[in-house]
Amino acid sequence: MEFQEWLLHPVTKAFFKSLLNSREELKENLVSGSYENIEEIKGRCAAVINITNATYEDLMEGLNYEK
Repeated sequence: MEFQEWLLHPVTKAFFKSLLNSREELKENLVSGSYENIEEIKGRCAAVINITNATYEDLMEGLNYEK
């Protein structure tokens, strides 16, 4: 329940919107040939999607690693 509330919080929504806007800018600049390291830009775009699409289970799984 807290996770859903967090997703709906205005700050979270603004953060996700900012990330997605940055991703769109990266993609536009990639298409126009503005970057030398294409793989880095692809990785940054993938990271944004991983962050914005993360589920509660994804986040909790990351906390349950073996020491």
